[in-house]
Amino acid sequence: MSQFNIHHKRILEKPIESDFDDTTKSIVPSETEVRVVANRNLECKYYMSGIDNCREKMLNLAGDEKHEFHKYGFLPCKRLVDAHYRCLTEEKYGYSLEDVPEGGKEWADEFMDCAFKKLAPMNYCRRYFDEALRTIIRLPDTKLSDI
Repeated sequence: MSQFNIHHKRILEKPIESDFDDTTKSIVPSETEVRVVANRNLECKYYMSGIDNCREKMLNLAGDEKHEFHKYGFLPCKRLVDAHYRCLTEEKYGYSLEDVPEGGKEWADEFMDCAFKKLAPMNYCRRYFDEALRTIIRLPDTKLSDI
């Protein structure tokens, strides 16, 4: 699957005399953005695998009410999610996924819903993490280096 995808960004203002509530604006990622997202995913793959393994382990423990972790649900996986975020952002945008800059928060929430509420495959859910990362890369004064 190609890393070069066209993304759509919602424009919040309603166009004057529009028949629709809102419109979308196509965003073609730059070569740098594609390279950074692909390279960060390769470098941080260990953490994404860890999230997947943790999620599977917590699902297996969910049926055992006697296990000490049963009452925590997926909470033990949160530290891996945060480690993955720190890896993707080179530890330049906070310690936790909740620290993602404005614009990326909706994508961070989508990732958590996808991975821990809908229990979709991690390869599917990763795209939401990628979008949060893309939001950071598109910041005018981004601190992320071109890897």
